[in-house]
Amino acid sequence: MEAGETEMKRVLPVLLVILAFASALPAAGQFGVTHASRLDGEGKTAADFTLLTQDAKPFTLSKDGAGRPLLVTFIFTSCPGACPLVVDECIDAARQAGKGRLEKDRPLVLAVSFDPDVDTPAKLKQHMKESHLSPRDVVFLTGSKEAVDKVVHDWGVNVGRDKKGDIFHGFQTAVLDRSGRIVAKYFGDGIEKKDLLADVRAASAPVPAAP
Repeated sequence: MEAGETEMKRVLPVLLVILAFASALPAAGQFGVTHASRLDGEGKTAADFTLLTQDAKPFTLSKDGAGRPLLVTFIFTSCPGACPLVVDECIDAARQAGKGRLEKDRPLVLAVSFDPDVDTPAKLKQHMKESHLSPRDVVFLTGSKEAVDKVVHDWGVNVGRDKKGDIFHGFQTAVLDRSGRIVAKYFGDGIEKKDLLADVRAASAPVPAAP
C-alpha cells in the first residue's frame, strides 16, 4: 500500500467529523438559540431613563412605568439574529402573567433599540405593524444617540460595531417589579420560559403598603 493512500485513510475519519460539525452550524444570517443565564436582581432600583416611544412620545421609566411590572430588553429592528425571539419570549411571559388583570396592572415589555440612527420612532412604529405587535403588550423605545448610549452604559449592555460597521451585542433582559426594583436579569437569548414567568409573576405582586 502506498504512503499517500495510507495517509488518506488516516485523515479521512477526521475530515468526516469536521464536515459533520460544520453542517450543524447556522448559516450566515441565522442564529443558534443559547441558554440564558439568570442573575438575581437583589431588589436594586433600575437606572432611570427618558426615551421616545414608537409614537414619538417621551417615556420616563420611573414615571410612565410606575406601578406596572416591566420587562426591559435591548434590541435593534434590523437584527438578523435572536432579537425578535427575545421580544416574543418577553411578550409571552407578560401575557401569561397578566391574565385576568386590568390593563394598568398587566406586565408591559419595553424594547430599547441601541441603533437610534436607523430605529427612529417612525421605523419602530412600522416594525410593530409589520410584526403584528400591540402597544398594549410592548413599547419600543429610541432617542438621540447620546440618550441611547447613556442607557446602554447605565444598564451595562454590551454593544459595539465591527470594522464593517455591523452591530454586535449581548442580550440583556430585566424584570422590574411595580416599584421599579429589579427582580432578575437574564443574559443571553433562549430564556427558560418557566423561570421568566415565575419572575414576572413575582414582579406582578402588589407593592406592600407603607407602615
